[in-house]
Amino acid sequence: MKTEVHLTPETEEEVELLERLVEVRRFAIEDTELSPSSIAGIFAQMSAGMAGEEESYETASDAIQCPVCGNNAQEVTAGEIGGKPIVEPCGCEADWDDLPPDIYLEDT
Repeated sequence: MKTEVHLTPETEEEVELLERLVEVRRFAIEDTELSPSSIAGIFAQMSAGMAGEEESYETASDAIQCPVCGNNAQEVTAGEIGGKPIVEPCGCEADWDDLPPDIYLEDT
């Protein structure tokens, strides 16, 4: 039995990625002593890892933790100039020192 996989890239970036993956596959088969099942396992582990990273990027990297209640925050606002920051949606009033500086300092 022969298993064939057909991938249809939709963008130039996907074409380039597939070409590079084919090169890595060829290297693994021809230039290492790894078995085909070991190579497949490595690719599978990398794929599973990427899926987990994507999930964590969506949940953790964009989320700010409220320093008062610990819930995920969507944004931080200040009611007045010089006022304490208000974490939304929980509504907790926090101290500026307790918040990560990247939420209120812009890169210049």
